[in-house]
Amino acid sequence: MKYLYLITLLTMYGSLSGCSSTIKAKTPEPASIIVTKVKLLDPPIDLIKKCHITKPVDETKYVNFNFDEKEDSLTELVINLYTDLGKCNNQLASLRGWYIKQKEIYKEKE
Repeated sequence: MKYLYLITLLTMYGSLSGCSSTIKAKTPEPASIIVTKVKLLDPPIDLIKKCHITKPVDETKYVNFNFDEKEDSLTELVINLYTDLGKCNNQLASLRGWYIKQKEIYKEKE
């Protein structure tokens, strides 16, 4: 009889211990992951090359020039430098245009 009573008690305690009130913590939902890829685009080489700058006449030659030759040499240098400046500005304008086109392409993809 004692064994029957003991078995009954153990069975009741065993079944009640599994029914304890436990609070289950909510598992957080996984956060969405955003993957961003950055692609570096190189502009065309002819747009980023150094601008040509015309050099003045060598000093040793310039010293031997007469007045008219010195004036001609300096005038030609100024004209060439303005031409070089214009070419460089055109090159920069082309680079700006290329940059704007690239921005528009990537805006369309977004």
